[in-house]
Amino acid sequence: MDKSGFKGVKFENRMIVAYAVFFAILISSYKLMLMRIGMGESLFGQMNQDTLLTWYLVLEFLGIAISLMICANAYYSFLQMGRIRLVYVYSGFFSMAVMDFFHVISYAGTTGLFENSSPYSSITYWIFGKLLFFIFMAITSFLPLKRKSTKRISVINIALLAMLGTVFLLIHSGAVVVDARSKFVFVGIIIIAIQMIAAYNFTKTGVKLKNWFFIVFAFGILMFFFNEVIFVVRGQNYGVVSIYANIIKIIALLFMFKALFSYNINSPWVQMMEAQERIKKYASDLENVIDKKTQKINEANKNIMKEIKYAREIQQSLLPKNDLIIKDTRFVSRYMPCENLSGDYFDIFKVDDENVGMYILDVSGHGVSAALMTMFCINTVKSTERLINRYRGLKPHRNLNHFYESFNKMSFPPAMHMVIFFATYNFKSKVLTYSSGGMNCFPILIKQEGGHAFLDKSKGFPICQCSDFYTPEYYSSSINLHKGDRVVFYTDGLVDQKKNGVFGQDDLIDLMESNRHKDLETVDRYIAEKMEENGGRFEDDITYFIMEII
Repeated sequence: MDKSGFKGVKFENRMIVAYAVFFAILISSYKLMLMRIGMGESLFGQMNQDTLLTWYLVLEFLGIAISLMICANAYYSFLQMGRIRLVYVYSGFFSMAVMDFFHVISYAGTTGLFENSSPYSSITYWIFGKLLFFIFMAITSFLPLKRKSTKRISVINIALLAMLGTVFLLIHSGAVVVDARSKFVFVGIIIIAIQMIAAYNFTKTGVKLKNWFFIVFAFGILMFFFNEVIFVVRGQNYGVVSIYANIIKIIALLFMFKALFSYNINSPWVQMMEAQERIKKYASDLENVIDKKTQKINEANKNIMKEIKYAREIQQSLLPKNDLIIKDTRFVSRYMPCENLSGDYFDIFKVDDENVGMYILDVSGHGVSAALMTMFCINTVKSTERLINRYRGLKPHRNLNHFYESFNKMSFPPAMHMVIFFATYNFKSKVLTYSSGGMNCFPILIKQEGGHAFLDKSKGFPICQCSDFYTPEYYSSSINLHKGDRVVFYTDGLVDQKKNGVFGQDDLIDLMESNRHKDLETVDRYIAEKMEENGGRFEDDITYFIMEII
């Protein structure tokens, strides 16, 4: 990614500008050295040795402070990111800061904090500081950018301190001392070579990634190169050139601090803020999208509920009247779906002039799918052909056989099934003939003279898709009725106390028997009032009709 403060300027052009500045500083440094040589002692006449030394020490301590700032930057960035490159960066700057500190306080011209301090020891500290620093920078330049460190930070710090302690002891004891001009130049040339390797690798990385921060860091290393060349050419002294070289060093450190701070702290922070802004924008856009989608869903739901309402009206319009009289029989009924559409259904119809047919069924499930299934039942159980309707109606088991066969010819879901109870009543003989298709709650006969009985002599198989491996046999049973007798046909929702909490079967029988002398309309109202005690909230459909012989 191209990171820079020069927006709109090509990366390659910024590279050219950076190196032009580099060569300008190099030429200026070279001219300054020539000027010093030409002016000789006249230039020192303006500033005595103590003043020069004071400025030199101030600049050295300023360089140490900046090095420690960069070290802290890299250290805490490593704690957050874990990149191994940062380990070598903070190790390099910390090593240079420590060695420069020993260099300053061990110089013979200072207060002499070390008894055995000498100019050679001071120079050796200074040289080893640069050598360690650029070795760490060169190693850093070769490491992959995203490689993580597997070592604990405490182990790294102990190793770093142990290395610096060893170097200090070697120099302080005099075991390692740069005490000759040839040695100084030799080590200086090695440092310059390592500098060039590190600068080249960082520049290469910057060009590859088109990332300005790597170029700025490489530029800082190259400015150290001026510093090193000056001291290799002129030697380690504390004249004007040394001060100028230290100024270059501080500028180089500031460039490197800027690059590291921008790459590790400022740039991620800016990216995070930009990401937060994008998230806010996306959240705002998402909220608008959700509002629009919610509106569409609400409109679609409103249309669906409207269609379901129409479907409910259609389904209920197919039901018989709530209070129906056919010759000497009276029927009252109530239909209460737990949802808008119900899987319960019943019908009462004339088979012929002497017989009335009736059935009640309960489809598995609730809602739309169960309601659609009841439509199939209406067209199958009751034929529009009079002779066929009479043939099936007079023999309820024939109707159930036909119903089972028709159901298995359809491609309904395997889990879909239903239970049904079909009956026919003959007005002349007062005989009720019935057949059950797996009905789990048998109709109850409430006798006028007292007592009750269940219509449970016929126990057939539910209507389901099992014809491939089972063919059920349905049969009819019959019972004689008398004037004043009542028969309650109902689905299991009416007596399911666990789901609906209205009646138990015994409660229903007690209510019917205790009110057998009251008119049918009153009994129906008592049942409705009992259901309203539950608040009209049910988990299962409730359907019933009561037949009375009048």
